[in-house]
Order: sequence, then structure tokens, then C-alpha cells
Amino acid sequence: MDPLVHHPSSAAPLADPQLDAGVRLVHAGIPFRLRARTVPRYLWSTASIDVYVDGVPVLVTGGRSGMTGSVSSQFSWEGRAHNLELHWGAYASRGFPVRLVVDGEPTEERVVPVQGQAKGCVAILVVPPLVTAVIAAAMLLAGGP
Repeated sequence: MDPLVHHPSSAAPLADPQLDAGVRLVHAGIPFRLRARTVPRYLWSTASIDVYVDGVPVLVTGGRSGMTGSVSSQFSWEGRAHNLELHWGAYASRGFPVRLVVDGEPTEERVVPVQGQAKGCVAILVVPPLVTAVIAAAMLLAGGP
């Protein structure tokens, strides 16, 4: 099992208004909701793609540095165990192209928009000038050019 992937066993439903912004998908009678959100890892330049069933997280990637990828998990729905795979492609202007595979059956591809992208933009705009200022101050204090 991948340590970066959340594998809940008896997680409580998530009371998160942001979850409503996710993409809905029903497959084999199972109501999925997919959400992508920026995470602080690498200065908000990566996203976690999360999968929920009835508001309960069944797979949370936690943010990865790769452009594409896949992870798997198991979950229970209406007393039956299911295998779940999440495959995603490279981010495009609208979001991540995502496909679920539930018990070996692929779903249609969906594009999942990323929530919190402004944090990544702020980090990109603020951090480089801040680092430059710190280096310049250190050089001045050290008596450099």
C-alpha cells in the first residue's frame, strides 16, 4: 500500500461545503464525488485528488509531484467490498483528466477542476522576490558587493 494514499476503514462522512464543488459520477449505482485541491506541499504547486462515496473519503492522494499517476484503494459500499483505482493525466487549463476503475470496470473520463489555485499563484509571485531580498540583505550585511 502506498503511504501517501489515505485508506480509510471506518471514516465518518465529511462535512465540507467545498465537496459540493467536486465532480459527481455514478458508477454501478455507487455515487462518487471527485475533488482536486491544492496542498501546501511544494508551496501549493501540487494537488490532492480525492474520491468520496456519500461524503466519506475512500481515496485521498495527498498531493504528488508527478504529472500523471494512479493509485488504488479498497472501500465498502452497502455491505460489499470494492476495489478502486484512480488514474489521472497531466493538468490542463480546466483541471485534471481523471478516470476511475471500480472492480475492474473503467468509468468515463472526467475533468476535475482544482480548488485553491490562487494559493499556488501567490506562492509563485511572493517567494522568488522574498528569497532574492533575503540573499541581497545577507550580502549587504556580509560586506559583499
